[in-house]
Amino acid sequence: MGYRVDVITDSVSEAVRHAGGLMFDRSRAGWDVVVLTDDPDNSRALAILGARTQGPGQLDDRFHRREREIRTVVTAIGGFGAEGTSAAVPGLEPHAQLLLWGQQVDDELARVLQPVRHRLGAAALSFKTHALHAIGVATTVEECEHFWADPTHGADRTAARSPTAMGG
Repeated sequence: MGYRVDVITDSVSEAVRHAGGLMFDRSRAGWDVVVLTDDPDNSRALAILGARTQGPGQLDDRFHRREREIRTVVTAIGGFGAEGTSAAVPGLEPHAQLLLWGQQVDDELARVLQPVRHRLGAAALSFKTHALHAIGVATTVEECEHFWADPTHGADRTAARSPTAMGG
């Protein structure tokens, strides 16, 4: 059984700010955490979180459906177009969980997406703080990261309905 998180972003610093705790927790739980980006900066911050980078042109077969694999795709709202939903993510298989960060401003999205949060443990708080310092951001790390989930996708659909869906 394979476990993978794909964080798709134009800005590594934004990915660390919004999903650094989730990346750390999943990496520590044995998941393969890959940040798909063309932003060459801040690789040290990703290493602190246990993630590796891959360029968008380097998509390998692992991004596409693999039998017996549980996947989570994390990106900013609108990262794949105006819809901001799983329909806009190329290659997203129906059993993959889709998490989006950012402010929801569209009433249409409010009907499709549900808010969820990932509570950071002590280790995730510490490692995310160090990762943020590595990218030059001195900020207080909140104990929860907030996402929007597409409940029509996900390996665990019951968890996608829960406001605290982000277990490790």
